[in-house]
Amino acid sequence: MRWLINGVLLLPFVAGSVGVAVEDRRATDWGIEGPAVGHAPDVRRRQQRNEATLRRVDSLWARMYAQHDTVTASRLYADGLVFQSANGRRKTKAEEMGDVRPAPGLVMEFFRTEPTSVRATADSGHVAGVASWRFTMNGQPREVRRTYEATYARGGALGWQIVFVRMGSAP
Repeated sequence: MRWLINGVLLLPFVAGSVGVAVEDRRATDWGIEGPAVGHAPDVRRRQQRNEATLRRVDSLWARMYAQHDTVTASRLYADGLVFQSANGRRKTKAEEMGDVRPAPGLVMEFFRTEPTSVRATADSGHVAGVASWRFTMNGQPREVRRTYEATYARGGALGWQIVFVRMGSAP
């Protein structure tokens, strides 16, 4: 299914129950003519800026877990957050905040993300990649790797908010 609006191809993207529109950069490939094609460099530059910002916010997302930063987490996660764990369990913002907070016996060594795909429009974005973290819980060391997809919406105190996260199996 495709939609064309003012020379921009919008493709439906489903990440769980959240849809994201993705701008197609090849408007001329679809035979689109008119003002939208003439402004393609401006649209591309804006998209590149949004993608760069999403990469920084993605890094912030990892850092908030590594540092148990609940203040940043409360700003970055939308109130209606849906967080789907690798086992399929869906959590709310309040439930996921429990995983950000420090816990007795937990020592985080690191939490990192390696984005492999970053897409952005004017008001939404999608980042996918691999997250890895190492921690010790009650004296037992553990290292975890998971694929992840995060869907962002423009807004909130940081300019972007995470509305959906899906963690997948280890790559």
